Amino acid sequence: METIRQDPVYANGNYTAPPPSLKLATAFYGIATAGGTLNYQKQAPTHAQADKLVDARLAAPVTADANDFLWQWGSSADYDAAPDLGKIEAALLAINAADDERNPPETGITEAAMKRVRNGRIYLIPAREQTRPLHHPQRQVLPPAAAGTSADRAAEGDVTAQFRNAPAGGIRM
Repeated sequence: METIRQDPVYANGNYTAPPPSLKLATAFYGIATAGGTLNYQKQAPTHAQADKLVDARLAAPVTADANDFLWQWGSSADYDAAPDLGKIEAALLAINAADDERNPPETGITEAAMKRVRNGRIYLIPAREQTRPLHHPQRQVLPPAAAGTSADRAAEGDVTAQFRNAPAGGIRM
């Protein structure tokens, strides 16, 4: 965010053209949130391939507005749902991935928080070889090959059906 704010073209939000720093911020944020280090080692295992990947990101058109970008990312800076978790009455299913680099399950933060939600359950997606991002920092989905066959998914069970039909004590996943 400071990269954009410190850009002279930004002009305290009164810019007439997108500040160049917006392109850098969005390109590098996209790189930082696109499946992690192992994903990039697969996509670009050599220095030349990595440079090509970065160049492609930097060549992409900027579709964001700098002020909107700053507002969106700045609005989450002081957000803390923790004080009100005990007030949630609806059934809540939190889904996290074992290989999530931004919210790693090893910290125990999400698991501890979900214990405070009366009808809350947590499902941890096992680590997979490959993930690909959607257009949101914390949404990662498995590509069809990594997700397995429909028989594999049936064997694992339908998580939403398990949750919907769970006894009052919940289910252990």
